[in-house]
Amino acid sequence: MGTLKRGTLKTILFLSLTIILIGCNDARQNTRDTSWEIQRFEIDTLTAFTDFETHNIAQPSIVQVLQNGEVAVGDFAQKSITILDKAGNILTTFGAEGRGPGEFIMPTAIKDTPGTLNVVDRGQFKVSQFSDSGEFLNSYSYKSAGNGATAEVIDDSVFAVGTGGRGGKLVEVVDLKKDSTLAFGETMGEAVDGIQVQKSLSQLQKGEMPAFFKNMVTLHYKEPFLYVFLNSYSILQKYTLDGDLVWEKDIKLPYNQRLIDQTIERSKQMQGRGIPTFAFITGFRVYDDGIYMFTPGIEDDPQLLVKLDLSANIHSIHSLPGGPMSYLEFSINEQSRDLYLGSFQDGKVYRTKLPQAR
Repeated sequence: MGTLKRGTLKTILFLSLTIILIGCNDARQNTRDTSWEIQRFEIDTLTAFTDFETHNIAQPSIVQVLQNGEVAVGDFAQKSITILDKAGNILTTFGAEGRGPGEFIMPTAIKDTPGTLNVVDRGQFKVSQFSDSGEFLNSYSYKSAGNGATAEVIDDSVFAVGTGGRGGKLVEVVDLKKDSTLAFGETMGEAVDGIQVQKSLSQLQKGEMPAFFKNMVTLHYKEPFLYVFLNSYSILQKYTLDGDLVWEKDIKLPYNQRLIDQTIERSKQMQGRGIPTFAFITGFRVYDDGIYMFTPGIEDDPQLLVKLDLSANIHSIHSLPGGPMSYLEFSINEQSRDLYLGSFQDGKVYRTKLPQAR
């Protein structure tokens, strides 16, 4: 099947049903810069950083290196957060399943701000705040129609969410102290309520993108900019918190077309039994040295950690050991160059040194 058209598809993320698409626009910049050769690395050695017997962590769905170098691990199975030092020793564990103060249904992200650990729970549309020692401090609710129904914490009282195209915008930045909301970002189509399964499946089979997925985004904040990944178009945007677009780039990751073709083929085999899941990236993070995107593997090819420079040109590609979906989470210690990988398959967090690219 040829390259998908602007009515076509491309992404879902970790446990979310989100399909996506590639679009073309002559005004957008291609991330491939032929002035240098893309570096390629194969990571073949991993060391277990946590395991169930030692740390009582069963399903690491969150891995986050904190600003002080400690590592926070969210356990999807036990609805808890464990903080470990650099040697892997447990410093504190907090949280439990439930809807009360300090309890979680589906913890999906951790962001540390000065003196506060912010835990995003998409199962409750809530951000819970804890002290560095794990003492519950406060919580607030949010509304999100973005990919994974999650929120991106900016500071203790400011967060960003995807709108799903609601109000004709892609993103909202909410300031709780100022009681203000700023919406921005050009939508890719009209907002729709809910998924029409049969219609969406038919569109996928034709290589078209269902309307519900057109405005799905994944967000990451790296001071002072908000990065917005348009899942259905493989486009990355960089905004100021005032809503000004700094740049917009097409991101041409290695498995793009193969993943699209695979999803279209699977949709033809579903026969109305649902919509096939598709993971274009499982997440991305922005660090001082670049932008890192985590892709699934495909068939016999491995998962990839793709580094882009801060202008969103692909710089290096790291292949990882294991199967196509061995790891769902990653985080990097910028000082030590330690790469942490959370594995849902065997319930461990692994650590390795990230090769130093030129």
